[in-house]
Amino acid sequence: MKQQITAFIQPSVMKDVEINMKTINCKSKSRYVEQAVEFYNGYLHSKNNEDYLSSVIISSIDGIMKGYEDRTSRMMFKQAVEMAKIFKFLAEGFKLTDEQMDSIHTECVQEVKKINGSLMYPMKSEKKVE
Repeated sequence: MKQQITAFIQPSVMKDVEINMKTINCKSKSRYVEQAVEFYNGYLHSKNNEDYLSSVIISSIDGIMKGYEDRTSRMMFKQAVEMAKIFKFLAEGFKLTDEQMDSIHTECVQEVKKINGSLMYPMKSEKKVE
């Protein structure tokens, strides 16, 4: 059962209502207002759902990134252990002193800073042809 309401509407809005009623083939102003309210309610619900979905998506992405971070950290740890074993093997094999190892470390740090941590290989097209 429908409920009767009273509404006060600006004349310019009422003129738009009459024009739009013809456009959508709506027979009564009551039905037009009811459809407009239903549409607006749907719009408001979709905005609430959008905010909810945004938080769900952000939470999901955070979970994915945390998993990626954990896997990457474990891989980097394993890689660091393997590199330390190789370095220890070479240092003992070449009988390097602590001073020599410190010097190698300093040189490596400077080299990595110089290349900004990025390995770049020259492209064939970048090589100069003489």
